[in-house]
Amino acid sequence: MAIYQGTYYSTVFLFSDSVGDPVDITGWEFEADFRHFTPDPDPEIFTLTMGDGIDIIDGPAGRLGMTISPVRTALLPLGKVVTDFMRIDVVGAQPIRFFGAKFKVRQPVTRF
Repeated sequence: MAIYQGTYYSTVFLFSDSVGDPVDITGWEFEADFRHFTPDPDPEIFTLTMGDGIDIIDGPAGRLGMTISPVRTALLPLGKVVTDFMRIDVVGAQPIRFFGAKFKVRQPVTRF
């Protein structure tokens, strides 16, 4: 999937178990750092947090939403960007990596 610089981006992630049933994510909290994809880790470009780019849409159905504002997509470098979605609400434990994503960043064809 591609993210276009300076545009609004939105997607939904679905959590399911090994037989395809939804996982109830009610009350879970996530955080995601976005970084340029290079062999050496670059500093983060920005972080999405609960209520600021990451929202549970339907906890019992396992639906997690991610939105990136045009201001933030404008910060993304052309090429590939990576992120890990970390669950951060587990008491007494380090954040848990739930999944990662790799996005292509492109410029939109239409410019104003």
